[in-house]
Amino acid sequence: MSLFCAVIIFVLWLFQVVLLEEVYQSVKRAEIKKSAVSLTRNIDNEDIGELMSRISQQNDICLSIYTEDGLCVAESHILRDCILHHMPTEALFKHYNDARNNGGMDFLTIPRTGFNNGRYDPSKYEGQVPESDSGMGESLMLTQIVKSKKGDMVVFLNTTTSPVTATKKTLQTELGFIVIIILVGALFVSFIMARQISAPISKMSHEARKLAQGDYTVDFTGKGYKESGELAGSLNYAACELSKTDKLQKELMANISHDLRTPLTMISGYAEMMRDIPGEMSADNLRVIIDESKRLSSLVSDVMDLSKLGADIESLKKSEFNLTKSIESVIERVGRMIAGNGYAIDFEADRDAIVYADESRILQVVYNLITNAINHTGEDKRVVVRQTVSDDARSVRIEVVDTGEGIAEADLPYIWDRYYKVDRVHKRANIGSGLGLSIVKTILKQHDALYGVSSTPGKGSTFWFELD
Repeated sequence: MSLFCAVIIFVLWLFQVVLLEEVYQSVKRAEIKKSAVSLTRNIDNEDIGELMSRISQQNDICLSIYTEDGLCVAESHILRDCILHHMPTEALFKHYNDARNNGGMDFLTIPRTGFNNGRYDPSKYEGQVPESDSGMGESLMLTQIVKSKKGDMVVFLNTTTSPVTATKKTLQTELGFIVIIILVGALFVSFIMARQISAPISKMSHEARKLAQGDYTVDFTGKGYKESGELAGSLNYAACELSKTDKLQKELMANISHDLRTPLTMISGYAEMMRDIPGEMSADNLRVIIDESKRLSSLVSDVMDLSKLGADIESLKKSEFNLTKSIESVIERVGRMIAGNGYAIDFEADRDAIVYADESRILQVVYNLITNAINHTGEDKRVVVRQTVSDDARSVRIEVVDTGEGIAEADLPYIWDRYYKVDRVHKRANIGSGLGLSIVKTILKQHDALYGVSSTPGKGSTFWFELD
């Protein structure tokens, strides 16, 4: 604000004091040239005398029109110190000759020092522009040769400039008062801005430091300008979301810790039992160790995949591939793993579907959805994978259906979150790590694909996604 005030004061001082005389001179020169143009355009007009009188009164200019022979045709004088009254005939002819030599126009600035007792003294003026004396003022004279129906005419225009010394002193005095007013106004505006902008922002900054320290109960209030209120609203929203994220992170760490600890405990326990009790060295105990090792490896792999997808470390490698054949290969591989437990997977496809996507990532989606359906299907132990191609063959829809317990409508928006548990009771899945749906969501978002779930409690769930 101080810098702004300094600039305003400097601009005022520059134009009202330093450049005042130059601006004033420029305005007077522009007026006399504009008047000359009006006369030259109307030189043959019958009412030229009336025009000259109006120009004299409006612009304080004296005008005279002469023939080449020195005969005065018309004139209009309004200034008492007009040099056209005091200039001898030989001086007028001198200016006429200068105008003819300069292409028809001659413009001169004559200081008042060129006059002696009201009479123009040619000895003090030799045709060159003298230095101006702002203390005495100047006389501006324009001589122009104009062609008319009666022959060449010579137009003389004269005006005077007043001294600006007194005006400068007056403006300097006024500028002093203006500076005081500006400074007082600036202080007042600064005080208002401090109350309306700085104070709310300072308070929000203080609350933000609490938020950075993990205090999610902070409340950002933004009074004053609209922008402060919007910023406070955004910060409150951010604090709420961070609180949710912190809560989910703690739950995730607790759940992962549980899933890591369980297989490690079982591996360690069975290994110690087999070491200490020779008779426990059996194939069943080894199978438990192997299964828990695979589960531990699966959990670590899913966590790593989710981290990479969230950080965009690996870019998608899209290409055209036969989605139908790829799904069949996944179903065949999973079917061999679960056949011994009585599970069955049915695949329904109307025709082959060709898509443009990252094949490995899409197959990971299909695998995770099938695994999720197997873990939650009903007593019939059946899972249906359904493929439907749109009529225009521009998109394909994949549905994975189970006949399990279903999901309540209130829980549907949250099942894609990391480690969200519908019943809030942590249970180990038979296959998988519990992060499968979060991985599915991340991959499908990277493909800009539509996805969702529909479920009826007691009748099962249908997970689906669409690819173009």
